[in-house]
Amino acid sequence: MNKSSLMMLLASMLFSTSLVAEELEYKCYLQTSAGPQISLHFWPVQQTLAKRAKLVDQMVDVKDMEQQVRVIKVIECAPLYKAFKIREAYNFDDMQY
Repeated sequence: MNKSSLMMLLASMLFSTSLVAEELEYKCYLQTSAGPQISLHFWPVQQTLAKRAKLVDQMVDVKDMEQQVRVIKVIECAPLYKAFKIREAYNFDDMQY
């Protein structure tokens, strides 16, 4: 394989892997019909803001509740492996998990 063919192959591999949407698990601190809650979501990274916005007025599952709750307001979302930045969310998360 000559040098130019190798370069084209590498470039095509890089381009094709960049088209694959990376997905992450997120935790969202929410104001809900049952008070403050945290819900978990698995979203493509590039769609996080849109998915977050669509949570308002939706029914979601939250930890330790048998029924779904209605989202009134999304306060903060963060990747599951990161801490919340808002103190209230951080403290609530620390109590839950």
